[in-house]
Amino acid sequence: MNASNSIALGQGSSSSSRAADPPYGSPSPTAKQGIGELLGALARDTGTLVRQEVRLATSEVGEKAKRVAHQSGLLIAGGAMIHAGALLMLLSAVYALREVMPVWASALMIGALVAGIGWSMLSRSMKALAQLDPVPRKTVETLRAGAAEVVERVTE
Repeated sequence: MNASNSIALGQGSSSSSRAADPPYGSPSPTAKQGIGELLGALARDTGTLVRQEVRLATSEVGEKAKRVAHQSGLLIAGGAMIHAGALLMLLSAVYALREVMPVWASALMIGALVAGIGWSMLSRSMKALAQLDPVPRKTVETLRAGAAEVVERVTE
């Protein structure tokens, strides 16, 4: 049997196998191609989504880190002021033991004032730090929305 006979009989020809309907339950080549395209698009979209979420998380965490750094700086400054006030109060106690009233009284008043300012800074900074939310909420929301969209696309 030559090549022309095999084509006439439908043997060995790719065009004759395409013409035959596939059995029920098996997808046609166009359906397979559609699924492949769908999975490719899903993979591309997922990659794009992940990159966008990483950028959003990086930006959001960076903003929160700046706020934490600022409040931490105020916390340290408040602690330094309290320390300076405590040093001045100790100095005033030393003067109280060896000198006349006016010298230690002035040192005590200055020390109390500096310590009061430091305590005020420290307490405000601690309250502000306690109210900061370390979780990147925008990223979490968009991840949930993206996951819901992926599930919706897959179930269609």
